[in-house]
Amino acid sequence: MELSSLFLIFSFLALALSSVGESFKNAPAIFVLGDSLADVGNNNNLNVSLTSTANFPPYGIDFPFKTPTGRFSNGYNTIDWLAKHVGYKRSPPSFLSVTKGASMLHGVNFASGGSGILDTTGTAITFTTQIENFRGAIGDLSEKMGEKRANYLISKSLFLISAGSNDMFAYYLASGAQNTTQNEQFVTSLVEKLSERLKVLYEHGARKFGILGLSHLGCIPSLKSRNPTGRCFEDLNGLARIFNTAARARMRRLESMLKGMKYSYGNAYDLMSTALDKPHLFGYKDVNSACCGSGKFNGAISCSLKSNLCSNRSQYLFWDQFHPTQATSKYTAKFFFGGSRKYASPINFKSLARY
Repeated sequence: MELSSLFLIFSFLALALSSVGESFKNAPAIFVLGDSLADVGNNNNLNVSLTSTANFPPYGIDFPFKTPTGRFSNGYNTIDWLAKHVGYKRSPPSFLSVTKGASMLHGVNFASGGSGILDTTGTAITFTTQIENFRGAIGDLSEKMGEKRANYLISKSLFLISAGSNDMFAYYLASGAQNTTQNEQFVTSLVEKLSERLKVLYEHGARKFGILGLSHLGCIPSLKSRNPTGRCFEDLNGLARIFNTAARARMRRLESMLKGMKYSYGNAYDLMSTALDKPHLFGYKDVNSACCGSGKFNGAISCSLKSNLCSNRSQYLFWDQFHPTQATSKYTAKFFFGGSRKYASPINFKSLARY
């Protein structure tokens, strides 16, 4: 075995065996905005398509009491695991499930499955509305604890952002990958809009941003099921790489411009590359098919009680046609929180929480 492979294995094992929660809680609260990778139930009572909801079995089959909560997972999602690493027993509640004041003292999750950076993406709670909901939460916190204390809490809180995947899907599925110039123009406009969103959050007191980068979008079961060859759509993967590169550059620029801002960019792309290349390191037996679904790669038809359902869920990379398993989310959180700069940069989420 090559030395590089041995080093990777030992590094992986050292991180995987590390403790989950140092209860330092330098982040007094966690606020979450974004899409279905972060949603913990905001879509449950919305009039949206079935693929934009997850409050029915077998979703949640590995969640405590086998409860389908609205998470697009068989159990916990990445946000849940990150919250545990920070030292919380549970993830912040969904915005539409909480009451004013006390329920928000440790954060709120505004994320909505199907949403994007662009408000034209999806039919759920748009990013603009999520920010408006956050502004309302600030008012509620100020009423509860006073404006000065509320502002301090927000400045020390961790803001987790998961967005961009749905925008990429919409762009790609509408017309396929375009020429280099068109692709770069789209990505530039998307990153610019993300930057505008973060500036608004900054203006309302946010200082610490944890960004969940895009992964191999062209390799999800839904996309692979559409490919006659059964392979990944590498041009879509290429778009994800372009976005990540541009978003990192923009985050560096924002940090230099906005006093007190700190960030960490989670490198989901390289982490998934490792999982696809060396699945045994993660205990995966299948990195192609969804655990729950129907059709080719279980990715042609969405997960339901009528779907195929694997029994060895921790050995699958994908839970349904779009989303990772609880096991994958747990690994993602570990590497974002405590990993090297390869997986989270310029600092990891643990260092970010401590600022």
